Amino acid sequence: MSGIYLRFLPELGLLGLALVLFFIAVGPGQEADEREPADSRRKRLIRAAIAGDRVALVGGGVVLILAILAVRQAGPLFFGAYRVALFSQVIKIILAAGLFFNIWLAQEAQSLAPRERPELMLFLSLSTLGMMMLVSADELISFYVALEIAAYSLYILVPLTRGHGDHNEAAFKYFLYGAATSAVALFGMSILFGLAGSSSIPQIATALSANPSTLAVTALLLTLGGVFFKLAVFPFHFWAPDVYQTTSHSVAAFIAGTSKVGAVAALLRLLLMGLSLDQLYWLLGALALLSMSYGNLAALAQRDFKRLLAYSGVAQGGYILLGLAALDSAAYAAASYYAIAYLALMLLCFLVVIELGRTRHGVRADGSTDNSLPIDALGGLYSRSPWLALALMIGLLGLAGVPPTAGFSGKWFLFKAILDQGGFWWVLIAGINNTIAVYYYLVVLKAAYVTPAADGATAIETSLWPRALTLSVGLGVVVLGIAPQIIMPTLQAAVSAMIGS
Repeated sequence: MSGIYLRFLPELGLLGLALVLFFIAVGPGQEADEREPADSRRKRLIRAAIAGDRVALVGGGVVLILAILAVRQAGPLFFGAYRVALFSQVIKIILAAGLFFNIWLAQEAQSLAPRERPELMLFLSLSTLGMMMLVSADELISFYVALEIAAYSLYILVPLTRGHGDHNEAAFKYFLYGAATSAVALFGMSILFGLAGSSSIPQIATALSANPSTLAVTALLLTLGGVFFKLAVFPFHFWAPDVYQTTSHSVAAFIAGTSKVGAVAALLRLLLMGLSLDQLYWLLGALALLSMSYGNLAALAQRDFKRLLAYSGVAQGGYILLGLAALDSAAYAAASYYAIAYLALMLLCFLVVIELGRTRHGVRADGSTDNSLPIDALGGLYSRSPWLALALMIGLLGLAGVPPTAGFSGKWFLFKAILDQGGFWWVLIAGINNTIAVYYYLVVLKAAYVTPAADGATAIETSLWPRALTLSVGLGVVVLGIAPQIIMPTLQAAVSAMIGS
């Protein structure tokens, strides 16, 4: 096979998977027929849903294998608009793994009708494709196109569940904020193009380095707004709590985990243009402190677990931005490491959300699906399902930065990166914020391990797959926390090559 195709192998695999899922979603038998009995139509839709689930799971595994096989590929594509390198290929492996596990979790979720399940798998695949293209985009035009592919797939996924008024409001808010930040980012890109006379990211970086200015900083910040929205950092976060709470559990898991990895990788690509802009140190640092402070304080007041995870995500984005304010290879490697750890921790937390969602069957008075999950619903989780309680404990302690989890190691790398640039007081404020976060994570664990189960609550029977996911991902979180050197040298080599290119 030609080297050109090998460089594009994971993306080709995702395109093929999306094409097959598209034909399942709109293929023969999916159209409505009023003459057909309701039972017959429902059986037909269930068969299509099962086929879509199986194709997606197998296809996700194949894409993961293709991403691993292509890890050493390097070189330009599409006349220089696309560049494959070690950093992009490592991130594509993480994205493929996130997609595979999210498909796995989505098959456990029951909040979507059979008619919608092939569409869920289709747009999960398309959004992941957009994220993979983001990390290899070497031109602002290709970057923007990839950003929109990833974003618009999510805009469709969020309202996929037929919901109530709150759900529709959240979906509209998500699309409206996304469209606005996309327009702002495009405006910033146009200014960068005017300053550099090129849409090439490396050439823009060279031009800004030779002639840094306030206009260049402003244009870069406007461009970064499109990624800040996906990362849900303050003040680009307003969509997140409502979307997390009201959308289906499987979609919320994808937005909270896999899409954040893509957002961090995209942020690193754009920051290549601003490595020589000293003002970014203060601007990113200030934005980080605002994000972590607001996110942690808002999380204290939450009574819904998914909303709490949303505000926690706002704070976690702040930690990443604080480390990235150093704008060097150590900061890039630390942010990449923490994004990987965060994905694993979110998978564990949403495994609990999805399994509890199967037992609650929340329905509102108007008959619509209730996708919320009150913290009180976690009461007695340890006695009802020790496996889910274990997954929850590892996930939340990792988010709190408790050793020996990867969350602790990731925060250490991020804080060390900014400490090396003289940011002691910033790290002190971040430490105070992390202490606040420990409190509300412990409130959730108290409900799971100390609070007795509600009257009528029954034991939760978990199949082999949730147990295997808890064991494998949980063990991975602990091993990475104890021995981060397993992947840190690879990440450091990848980001050093990218910064030096």
